[in-house]
Amino acid sequence: MRRILGPRNLLIGVLTVAVVSRAAVLFVKSETLLEDRDAYLAIAQSLADGNGYNHPTTNQPTAYRPPMYPVVLATLFRLGGGNTAIAILHLVLGVATVLLTWSIGRRFGSDSIGLLAAGLVAVDPLLVGYTTIAMTETLFTFLVTMLIAVSIGCLNVGSAAVQNKSETDQSIAAANQLVSFNPKQQIIIGFVFGLCALCRPTIWAFGVLMSVLWIVMRSRLLWWNGPQVSSRRPPWLLIAAIVLTVSPWVVRNVVVMGRPLLTTTHGGYTLLLGNNPVFYQEVAARPWGAVWDDAPPQSSQSAWYSKLKAQLARQTDDWTNEFECDRWMYRRAIRNISNERGMFVRACWLRIRRFWNVAPSGPIAESLPAPVKWGIVAYYSLISLGLLIGMYGILRNRLAGWLPLVVLAISFSMVHALYWSNMRMRAPVVPAIALICSLGLMGARGKRYQCQPPSNA
Repeated sequence: MRRILGPRNLLIGVLTVAVVSRAAVLFVKSETLLEDRDAYLAIAQSLADGNGYNHPTTNQPTAYRPPMYPVVLATLFRLGGGNTAIAILHLVLGVATVLLTWSIGRRFGSDSIGLLAAGLVAVDPLLVGYTTIAMTETLFTFLVTMLIAVSIGCLNVGSAAVQNKSETDQSIAAANQLVSFNPKQQIIIGFVFGLCALCRPTIWAFGVLMSVLWIVMRSRLLWWNGPQVSSRRPPWLLIAAIVLTVSPWVVRNVVVMGRPLLTTTHGGYTLLLGNNPVFYQEVAARPWGAVWDDAPPQSSQSAWYSKLKAQLARQTDDWTNEFECDRWMYRRAIRNISNERGMFVRACWLRIRRFWNVAPSGPIAESLPAPVKWGIVAYYSLISLGLLIGMYGILRNRLAGWLPLVVLAISFSMVHALYWSNMRMRAPVVPAIALICSLGLMGARGKRYQCQPPSNA
């Protein structure tokens, strides 16, 4: 029995569940891979045909969508792949995400945590469901999990480094480890972070918060240990790797579109989508559970968008210019926020609750059988409970190595408190949530679960 339930066999079982669940959904709902909700397929086809990174409706160069996912799809198309190739790609990325989650759990010193977290990711309804949709969720979740995997240990200062003044040598070694990134590790982390940024710009918020955390922890250790700690030099190779990875996109935008752009021209729309008088009135001001689709026809989202396009055409010199439209929408959203600050606060609270919602809502919820819907509610309720217990354990036991996972969840919550939000936006942080939840459910006691530094550090 012990051999059957050994870590290796359990891991094989978890990976099998991940494969079967995703393959089953892909088989049943294979047609949804043809639905081009965000024009990624059309942009990828334009690239594959040699026509450039163009918007499908205008056939003009675009920066409305981040480039990573369309480039990956275009590569598949150029190699002769189609719908089946996308399905295989999503299946492989989903299973690889499960494997990475297990690996991170083991690095935290527990096969049990790794296996439980991997099992949660293997059956997570969001990740399984979005395997069938040609959007960035599957690829971005894999890249974010890879980022955590390659960077884990960089904040592994240990509780003893700040708790015991007599262990000076240990404290100094931990402080120097905090900032002395191995050059190879710096390059890998920077490269993976850059790929994340090219897939979805939300990751920049995580980078900013992690930089602040690094500075705070570094300053604390410097104050405690004095000049014996190495200098405050930033990890320049990491920064250089990020710059080199994202620079082709910036250069492309300068050459093709005439202006440098690090992110996309989509930000203004997503900020305005969740911060306009119609949304405030029809959704934010109504009881929990209200969706825009239930609004009267004259106040529906499609009606609002039609009026928005008409206003945009009247008030801008060139409504087809993405940069000008993006700025106009940002200004409009900021004006709405300023004019209705109380409703903005209510809308932010609504978006946070939507981000962390445990129940599907809207048309998707209506299409689900009641047992499936309540099963999802029970599953995410358990995850939420474990997450709270795990976060408490991390803070109580000062498990510094776990902080990047916490920061990741917080950074995405902060972004989607301002911009458009729903449960889908939580998908990229599901592996981090599963790891913290597993820590909570397994019992976060003492320093047992301090992460181990990379072998090459």
